[in-house]
Amino acid sequence: MAAELELIVHSAPSSGGRDHGRLKATLWLNGQPYWHGEHGDGLDWTWIDLLEFLGRNWSALMLEQGYPIPLDDIPHPGQLLQKAQARWDDMREEAAFAEEEQVLRFLDRHNLSVAMSGANLPMLLWLRSGDTLWLVDEDEQARRVAFHSLQAQLEAMGDVLAREFEGSAQAHVRAAVHQWRRREEQLRQDYLAYTTGLDDKRLAALQALIPLGEAANAAGLQPEPVYLAAARMVRHHLSVEQIAGIMRRLREAPKTGKQPLGELLDGARACLRQSIDQPPFEQGYQLARWLREQLGQREREAFDPESLLRREGVSIEECELETPRIDAIACWGDIDPLILLNRHAQARAATDNGRRSTLAHELCHLLIDRTRALPVAEVLGGEVDSESEKRANAFAAELLVPQAHAIQMLRQAPDLKSAVAALTQSHRVSRQLVAYQLLNAPGGGLSEEEKVILRNYTVPF
Repeated sequence: MAAELELIVHSAPSSGGRDHGRLKATLWLNGQPYWHGEHGDGLDWTWIDLLEFLGRNWSALMLEQGYPIPLDDIPHPGQLLQKAQARWDDMREEAAFAEEEQVLRFLDRHNLSVAMSGANLPMLLWLRSGDTLWLVDEDEQARRVAFHSLQAQLEAMGDVLAREFEGSAQAHVRAAVHQWRRREEQLRQDYLAYTTGLDDKRLAALQALIPLGEAANAAGLQPEPVYLAAARMVRHHLSVEQIAGIMRRLREAPKTGKQPLGELLDGARACLRQSIDQPPFEQGYQLARWLREQLGQREREAFDPESLLRREGVSIEECELETPRIDAIACWGDIDPLILLNRHAQARAATDNGRRSTLAHELCHLLIDRTRALPVAEVLGGEVDSESEKRANAFAAELLVPQAHAIQMLRQAPDLKSAVAALTQSHRVSRQLVAYQLLNAPGGGLSEEEKVILRNYTVPF
């Protein structure tokens, strides 16, 4: 997770002079010059523009997480616009234009190269995710790095520029330096808006329902309180009233320091390290196989995630949310781990099979992501981390229906439909989940006709 960001100021004189905010400098990224002059030397430019950008957008760079519109499966911020454009193809023009404006403003405050307008510099996107940071370059090479390390490096860049320009007599240069010097005060003012992701109107309505005044002073750049993380992740799907209700429940949650699954955590981390270079879904499969083995659970036996979670002391409660799009909210961090299941009639967690699948999914987060540097809450169906979601989805599928056993059952059954029916009954899962596992199993030897049948099974009713 290493990354280096450093600004080197050159001693050679600039064509404009420091008094006007101009100097020669090079931005280095991972040991290579990234923003530089035409011949690889220092870029002669008004670098005061970068300091002004950092001061103006410091709160967004430090606090803002997630995306401004509801989108699923965004691998990293560099693909936000592409995913959004696909969404806008099916929207009314007026609504699409409004969302486009939101997305472009979002990208403008997270793309550091926007600061140097006219210099034609390569993109450098910056977006926080818990204690990690997405850093995406011009080639869409996305690095996930330690947030606090890069935060210190970016802050050092700002301090270098402020020292270079602090003696200027020019009003706009002095204003940029002053704005940078008061960035901590700005963080406190912007804290609630950026951590909840709510606009001014919705945030004011929320604060009328639940007091939040102390949150900004207490949290700073550390992981935000779990109730604020959950609010941000459900903001696109729930009303302010329901968000306030969830926040109240999470603020009341016990904080005894309970660490469920403690005996399994080290082994789970070791298992993940062994597969860290593999795709997230493969990581999930391997974690599920490892867990079944650790618990002595045979492949032909149905797995009961709820029993394991309750035995380990994880609280599981039901709530009724106004949308079926959210199946569950799992929280950890500054509270004892808690899972809220949506009992809305159309939500996956409202059915017995769906409940087991949802809890298996959340089990993965509590086993892996609770001890990593990701946000302190996860919303299944809400705004989530794409990488961890893919891993948790594969984990849940393999935990509930091991692929090797599914293929064995298929080979022993008289036909495909009989095998699917037997697996849904023996492992207490949906036909859809069985179909996914058989389709994705390596070496399944399925005929084209069988693949067509299974794909039809994966289409929700």
